[in-house]
Amino acid sequence: MDFNAKTNPGRESRLQQLEEDKVWDVLIIGGGATGAGIAVDAAARGFSTVLFDTQDFSEGTSSRSTKLIHGGVRYMKNPRDWKLVREAMIERKLLLGNAPHIVHPEPFILPCYENFEREYYMAGLCLYGAMAYGGYEVGKTEFLSAAETIRRLPHKIIPGEVAKYRQNILVERAVVTERIRLAIGLPLRDLSEYAPTDAQLEDSVIAEKYYEPPLINIISYACNACPTKQVRVTNMCQGCLAHPCMEVCPKDAISLVQGKSVIDQNKCIKCGACMDHCRFDAIYKQ
Repeated sequence: MDFNAKTNPGRESRLQQLEEDKVWDVLIIGGGATGAGIAVDAAARGFSTVLFDTQDFSEGTSSRSTKLIHGGVRYMKNPRDWKLVREAMIERKLLLGNAPHIVHPEPFILPCYENFEREYYMAGLCLYGAMAYGGYEVGKTEFLSAAETIRRLPHKIIPGEVAKYRQNILVERAVVTERIRLAIGLPLRDLSEYAPTDAQLEDSVIAEKYYEPPLINIISYACNACPTKQVRVTNMCQGCLAHPCMEVCPKDAISLVQGKSVIDQNKCIKCGACMDHCRFDAIYKQ
């Protein structure tokens, strides 16, 4: 909140509203992530809502967030917090459904250095996996040796030819590996495959098989091409009776499936008209 009335002229009018003889439905103290979320929910339900913060909004803990939707794994150490762990799992699933354009699974590798450290983490993570019953899990835990970790790291973090996350520094290791293989006359491999760099080396030393055609190759996952843009509908879709998104679509690319709007990507021209007319902000462009 800007306390300077000159740079924030709307502040005075908001303070005047508070001085009026009015009973507010919801009063929230604390304008962090939780307080702001409650304010949005209350206002969306039609309640008159007022939100206070002693400093700027998101000034405290929310300004120093790790930005990780961690699902409560950080609270596993204390059994008294296990109820909170389950609540965090539920919230994580809701965020994955409601905001898939900004919330997505991210793989982690946790190194172990001390004796019995691996067993300690495995016991905790197995228990965490058991607590994710009912469809709230997002991945499985497995053990890797040091050598296997170094070899498989690029392939485990970025499966497939198209990288899902652009902060994947370790894919460079796989790119370099394939460049080396091409340099010594070996064929390219898919990123999902992993084997020693010199696999099939014996084949390359045969004179009549100096290289695998074509002579010029493209390492597809080394390309920085942007993903294809799409317009998508989130779980925020309310299936409203008016269906304004369907009415304004010039290509009839939107249909109803089980009461929710679905966009046919083959017909969609990404004009954004459906986004502009959705009053629930349930449509986004990625």
